[in-house]
This record gives sequence, structure tokens and C-alpha cells, in this order.
Amino acid sequence: MPKLLAVLTVLLFAPLSLFADCSCRRIDKGETTHWGGNILIVQVEEKPYKDMKGVILAPGGDPLPGALVEIWTNPDYLLRSGPQTPEEASKQKRIKACRTGTDGKFCIHLKAGRYEVRVSVGHGWDVTKAYVIIDPQKGQNTGLAIQMVLGT
Repeated sequence: MPKLLAVLTVLLFAPLSLFADCSCRRIDKGETTHWGGNILIVQVEEKPYKDMKGVILAPGGDPLPGALVEIWTNPDYLLRSGPQTPEEASKQKRIKACRTGTDGKFCIHLKAGRYEVRVSVGHGWDVTKAYVIIDPQKGQNTGLAIQMVLGT
């Protein structure tokens, strides 16, 4: 009986421990990208990730609390030079969003695929977009790190 109790305890609390390192918070209804800076930063992640988790960093490398992290479909326009066309923009859909916690971390559970991770803060901050592939079987287990930039 003690072994059964131990197994049930592990099974009950294991899912909680998987997400214990994530402090992604809900956003306000209707909240969208905060276009605050003067440059759009694009980051292309060459290797896939097992899941969408990571940290948003301020200049200097400190965690950035309260950053808006949005997940968008159809990110392929990020792989070419030039601005996004209206046709490309119309094909995109925001599927999830959250705010980083005090530790700058986020985690958003997604199925395998290609995504745009769009991070914004507000007035004076440039928006950063990252092209990310999620592949739970072949992806790296490390988290994504996005360094934010102050506008000039």
C-alpha cells in the first residue's frame, strides 16, 4: 500500500512540477502588440525546440518582467528581407499570448510547427520577432532567450 500511495503522489504532482518553472501570466482582454520603439528586431532560431519556453531579457541580460509574449501562425515572411506584406499579415493569426513573470520567463504549450514569437514591452522598446520551430521529438530542451532592445 505505501508503494501505491507513493506512485499516486508522484502521478498527481508530476504535472505541477513540469510547469513550476513557468510564471507566464494572463494578459488583459484585447491587449495586443505594444509598438513602442523605432526598429523591428528579427531573430531566426536555426535549431528546433522541444517546447515553447524561455526568458525575455532586458539590455544587460537581466530578466524582463511584464513583457508581452505573443504566438502567431505563418511566420515564414521572417525568413526573407523586407517588410511583411498586407497579404502575409492577413494570413497570420495570434493563437496564444501571456506576460512574463517577475523572473522574465514564459511557457506556452504548442503542438509541433513553425511560429512567430512576438515580444513587446511598450513605449521606448523595440518589438522583437523570432522565428521558432517546435519539434517535441527532435528539438533542443533548452529555453529560448530573447534580448530586448531600447529604441533610439
